[in-house]
Amino acid sequence: MNRKLFIIILAVLLLLSVLGGGAYLYLKSSQNPVSPVVISTVSPTPEPVSEWKDQAQFTFSYPESLTVDPHPENMTDYAQVELKSASHSGSLTIWVKDTKAETIDDWITQNKVEGSLDSTLGGADAKRFIDSSDKEVMSVAGLQFGYLYRVDAKLTDRDFWNRVSDTVLESFKFTENTDTAASSSSGSDETYSEDAGAGDEEIIE
Repeated sequence: MNRKLFIIILAVLLLLSVLGGGAYLYLKSSQNPVSPVVISTVSPTPEPVSEWKDQAQFTFSYPESLTVDPHPENMTDYAQVELKSASHSGSLTIWVKDTKAETIDDWITQNKVEGSLDSTLGGADAKRFIDSSDKEVMSVAGLQFGYLYRVDAKLTDRDFWNRVSDTVLESFKFTENTDTAASSSSGSDETYSEDAGAGDEEIIE
């Protein structure tokens, strides 16, 4: 056997060996398929919420981690309910004020609010806008019962207070006017006096 023929035979044997090994590995892998890797994702647990019921005819939910300041020293407005956080700068305040406007569009025009967008508050027509005196404050304002209801979110910690604002606005509801009034504006644990108010008058103290 000459050298050239020997090299050819050796090359053929190597090729057959490689092909045989590949076929063996293929058959083995097809019989024992590799299970796909499943990556489990854990959804964040929603933060528990509390409900605030105010004598100024509205309710809303808010994260339990926040503190509520109803500002009893404010004797001018019907309500000033401020949400605060010990760990996040910023705040959210709900106001109820007198107004001479007939509609929220009238109020926007009278107060020369620019760049307002249509929105809703408690199911009623409202406007969303950035406060001209503080660009960090996003406001939603609407009229109900002849009064101005306004939610001001000071977005110093933007992500956090945006989430709080969403919780408050999505849960915000106006309550039916009755011939009863709250004994005080101190939150959801207060009871209502049955002797307060009379007739069909709208009472917001």
